[in-house]
Amino acid sequence: MISCSAEKEIDDREYITTCYKFVESESKDPIRGLHLLIHYGDYNVLGAQGVTDDEGMWCFDHWNDEGPFGNLTILSNSPVYYSYPGKLPMNGSLNTIEIIYK
Repeated sequence: MISCSAEKEIDDREYITTCYKFVESESKDPIRGLHLLIHYGDYNVLGAQGVTDDEGMWCFDHWNDEGPFGNLTILSNSPVYYSYPGKLPMNGSLNTIEIIYK
């Protein structure tokens, strides 16, 4: 005997924008020209990349059900920074991220 069930309908799925403002930890100055890569979703198979603007901002669009966090990588063609968070919230908000200049 085979039984079928209706597919679960996703009523609360929406496309949202999460933004990050990267600032230097001590001075709180925006960090421009930071090349970023974020992996997210099941098994981190999805990714987005970008470069911070003059205000240290970078935003990207994603579905609200791709997980609460994405894994951050700062690419090698950026100014040299260390002590940055490995995970970034994916919450549809503006998040200020403090990192330390090396």
